Amino acid sequence: MKLSPFGALLKTMYGDTMTVYRYTTSTNSDGTTSTELSPNAIYTDIPCRISAVRPDNSESSLVDKNPQRAEIKIFCGTQYGIHKGDKVVATKKQDDGTTLITYTGTSNLPLIYVTHVEIVLVDVGDA
Repeated sequence: MKLSPFGALLKTMYGDTMTVYRYTTSTNSDGTTSTELSPNAIYTDIPCRISAVRPDNSESSLVDKNPQRAEIKIFCGTQYGIHKGDKVVATKKQDDGTTLITYTGTSNLPLIYVTHVEIVLVDVGDA
C-alpha cells in the first residue's frame, strides 16, 4: 500500500510554523576552523504541527533559578532538509493565526517517513 498520498491529508493539520538556522564551518586566517550559527535562516515559516513529548517540570527545590527543559515534537512535510543540530524556532499558533508560544532549541535526528518528517526539539534555558 502506498502511503505517500496521505501526506496531503497531514498537511491540513499544519497550523504552526517553524524557522530553521544551520551552523556553518569556515576556515580562519590562521588555518583553524570555526563553527558559527548562520544569521540567515535556511527555511522560514515552514508549516508544521507542534506537540509536546516531555513538558517542562518545575524545580521546586531551587530558589534562585528555575531551569526549563522541554522536549517538543514537530511534524512537517518531507520537502525540507532538517538536520540534527539545526537551530529551530517553532511557533505554536492559535486558530486565528496569533502566536500562542514560541519554542527555541536544537533539533535531534529527524525521523523521515514517506508522509512526513518528525523532529524532536529540545528547548532548554531558564524561566
